Amino acid sequence: MTVPRGGLVAVIAAVVLAACSGPAPSTRQTAPALSPVASSSQMVEPWQTDFDRLADHVSLEDFVRALPRRDAIPALFRQAEAVAYPSLVEGFGLPALEALACGAPLVSTSGSAIEEVVGDAALLVPPGDAAALAAALERILDDPGESARLRKAGPLQAAGFTWEASVAQHVEAYLSAGAATLVSVQS
Repeated sequence: MTVPRGGLVAVIAAVVLAACSGPAPSTRQTAPALSPVASSSQMVEPWQTDFDRLADHVSLEDFVRALPRRDAIPALFRQAEAVAYPSLVEGFGLPALEALACGAPLVSTSGSAIEEVVGDAALLVPPGDAAALAAALERILDDPGESARLRKAGPLQAAGFTWEASVAQHVEAYLSAGAATLVSVQS
């Protein structure tokens, strides 16, 4: 499982919850490995205090391994059984879009632009809700049909987000805003 930045404590707690709840019969035999995709500057306050508190109760080495390089992320996304992007606040959600484009089954958070970006190609949970995140991750890990559906839907959803489409939408918005301003001034 791969975790881009944002809500890292919630996703680690979710993985711990999922691992402690026990695997589904004859499917998961071990806890999933967790690869946080975050720079060292993102791993400082306020998260460090939460990590330290969590580490007092759980051996994080059992669940967390370091990301080798930024250019390794697409390969990690393609190989991941699930990707959690538990953003607390998001402006667009490019890492979520990257995960979809790589065909990774994605769990992300509701209540931001991510909902529009991922559409029906991801499972959405409330921000900061580790239990809901754990349940969504377990759903992907334990239901091959759901995992396959998300793997297929992701690249299709991501295909609609091209630079050409973005430019066309911006031009249309500028022209509409300009026309509305022109009509307003002439009235």
